[in-house]
Amino acid sequence: MSNSRTFSVLPCELLLEIAEYLRPCHLVDFMMALPNLAYIMPRRLVARDDGFVTVLGYMAQDRGSAEICRRLIPRMEIDVNYRLRWDNSALDIAIRRQHDVMVDLLLARPDIEVNRYGEPTNPLYHAASTRCIPSLRKLLARKDVDLNTRTVFGWTALGHATVLGYTKVVELLLKAPGIVIEPEESSLATPLSLAAERGYRGIVRLLLPLAHQTDATGTPLVDINARSHRSRTPLIRATLTGKSKVVQLLLEHDLIDVNARDRNGRTALSHAAQMGYLTIMRLLLARPDIDVRENNSRRRTPLAHAAARGLFKTCRMLLEHPDIEPHARDSTGRTPLIHAVQSGSVQVFRLLLNQCANGEEDWKDRTGRGAWDHAELKKRTEMMNIFVDYQFEKQAGSYDENDAMDEGDESNDSDAMDEGED
Repeated sequence: MSNSRTFSVLPCELLLEIAEYLRPCHLVDFMMALPNLAYIMPRRLVARDDGFVTVLGYMAQDRGSAEICRRLIPRMEIDVNYRLRWDNSALDIAIRRQHDVMVDLLLARPDIEVNRYGEPTNPLYHAASTRCIPSLRKLLARKDVDLNTRTVFGWTALGHATVLGYTKVVELLLKAPGIVIEPEESSLATPLSLAAERGYRGIVRLLLPLAHQTDATGTPLVDINARSHRSRTPLIRATLTGKSKVVQLLLEHDLIDVNARDRNGRTALSHAAQMGYLTIMRLLLARPDIDVRENNSRRRTPLAHAAARGLFKTCRMLLEHPDIEPHARDSTGRTPLIHAVQSGSVQVFRLLLNQCANGEEDWKDRTGRGAWDHAELKKRTEMMNIFVDYQFEKQAGSYDENDAMDEGDESNDSDAMDEGED
């Protein structure tokens, strides 16, 4: 306030009378102009709010309030934990605004509330979500802070920092004694799953070594194959979002289950094949323990998924694997060739037709239709012509697979991966 000198000569009684008529935000300005007022400001005035923010909340928003904080907060009759329902406390706001002086003074109070359960936020959550490292270190140094407090939405500080990709915050939390890394509820995503899905390689690197460490009960600190939503493992989640660098990190770990299935019986290879993620496909197919024939709950193989999407390069890559079954039927009796007809991809159809050696092109599905029938039903004229030429030349003994092949339309398959962040 510009008239602070004028106000300073007024009696304290008159100044306090003026304070009675000020809104919380203006009361803070009043005390900042006359810092010594903080020594005598009545508790009931400090406990005011305007329906949105308390007096202490406004102080926490302004780092220029350091002087009145030093005078007001040590007064034990002041309720430093007062806040509106479901609103942030003064400590929460001070942490978010990096008001270090106020944070130190509040944490020095023996009655400060550092834990809140079943609410939208808590101090540790704020420190982690805003990357306020100084405040985070101060909270972690206290013995009364519950490191595993969950918000009403189920988030811990570690989980939220992982989602945001704050590697340094995650590193500090992982080093804190008593931290629980993985949730007890199997339906909740683990930090490794969250980091893998978002491509946070730095966090994944921090978590992977902990898979070889155990707690007091002998349980691994990190389960590299932990299942969360839809029973998806970190490898499957990283595959679904195309994080090839994270997939590579996971595959380098000796405990990884490359053939783990999700709720629908699908593996990482199955998802990569359907999405046309070629880089991830190469990584998975290079594994000696990969099962290219494993099918999902509908008995559909990775090749069938790729054929149904019309992904030429993906299908070709799978067919190069020595263990592939090019004509495996799914639960509807359909082969990859029939799925290729459904997709409308002439190139994939031709590619799979070339794999037929024992009359597989005539196999029928559960509706009694074969590849020709579906092509006729869908009016796939070009496919029908290819089919006729194939059968004619095969009967004549002049069919040459190499002459029939072309490079195909590769536009649907992709080597361009979203590599994620470090």
